[in-house]
Amino acid sequence: MSEKAVLSVQAHVFQIDPETKKKWLPSSSSAVRVTYYHDTNRKTYRIIALEGKKPLVNSTVTANMSFNKTSPKFGQWSDHRANTIYGLGFGTEKDLLMFSDKFMEAKTAAKALLEERKKQKQQQQQETTSQQDSSSMDNSTLQDTSITNSKLVDSRSDSIDIPSDQNGGGTPPLSSPITSPTLSTTQASLTTAPETLAPSSSLNGNNDKDNDDVVVNDSVTRSSSSKQVSSDAQVESLKFENSKLKVALASSAQNVKKWESEMQTLRNSNTMLKTALEESAQHVTEWKKQLQKYKDECDQLKKKIVKQEDNSREIESVTKENEELKEVLSAVQTDLQDKRTEVTTLQASLKASQDKLQEATATNAILESQLSDIKLELNNLKSSHQSSLSLAKEKHVKLGQQIQLILATHKDLGNALK
Repeated sequence: MSEKAVLSVQAHVFQIDPETKKKWLPSSSSAVRVTYYHDTNRKTYRIIALEGKKPLVNSTVTANMSFNKTSPKFGQWSDHRANTIYGLGFGTEKDLLMFSDKFMEAKTAAKALLEERKKQKQQQQQETTSQQDSSSMDNSTLQDTSITNSKLVDSRSDSIDIPSDQNGGGTPPLSSPITSPTLSTTQASLTTAPETLAPSSSLNGNNDKDNDDVVVNDSVTRSSSSKQVSSDAQVESLKFENSKLKVALASSAQNVKKWESEMQTLRNSNTMLKTALEESAQHVTEWKKQLQKYKDECDQLKKKIVKQEDNSREIESVTKENEELKEVLSAVQTDLQDKRTEVTTLQASLKASQDKLQEATATNAILESQLSDIKLELNNLKSSHQSSLSLAKEKHVKLGQQIQLILATHKDLGNALK
């Protein structure tokens, strides 16, 4: 295996909702291991996350990807090949920074690999262009050579004059060979013709007409065969160059299609990244609004808590007053007991003195009146005490419910802020 793990962190895996593109869907039930794998042969990095045997993330880092940190413990990136946006929730900010740094390293390596491939393609394109230029130059040279050879052969053929009976069997005139820098083979074949014809042309005037005809026919035949060999060689060379040009043209067309495909892929990726960035910005705005809403609710709850604390203080003061009233009632009851004892004493001494009896009767009436007032006041105090106790109990229950509501809201707010 050419791939090896270079970094592993624990994180919760999320994917963007493919329908709304506005909320995250959890891919894992708990934190899983997210690992970077480096392919040393291909010089690529892959991010892989598995939950048991289920693949959650399989993303190859490319040069046009970006890892965005949306919170101290959450980050996301867009994968146009998988047509989704991955999100990772880390346990600590340190894990997020390690993952982000490794992502930047992988992205830099992908950019370097892309630049290297671009340079190789440019070099191949330059080599193909130079081959096409050299092929076109060779074709033009071959065409010029063909024209020159044709003219040369025609001039050689036309330069041989058939002797007549009137010239007395003299030597037929031969034209001198024409040199050409581009046709060494044709030149050699043409220069052999006058050398072969030279012995025949040196015959004296006693040679007859038949000998002259044989020499002329031999020269014409050799010139025609030389012309045919040269033309066949040119045709083969042109066919070979034509096949090379076809291969180069096909390769160039394939490269153009491949570059157009890569360009379209980059455009699509850029569009997706822009969309994801805009959606992320919208999410951040919504989260800010929710955070402000939670802050306002928290302030209101704090005010309610302060108000409840004030109410509890009032309850404490009422409780103290009730205790004081109880003490007063106890004292009154003690006085009442003393008065009753005194009434008993007065009733015992009623026979001793009528005046004392009348006085005692008056005092008793007064005491009874006071006792009724005290009883009435005691009843009022009991009723007010019962109402205060019931009110205190109701406030205590309401206070407990509000405290539970505050704790639940605090817990939800804490979960939302993670």
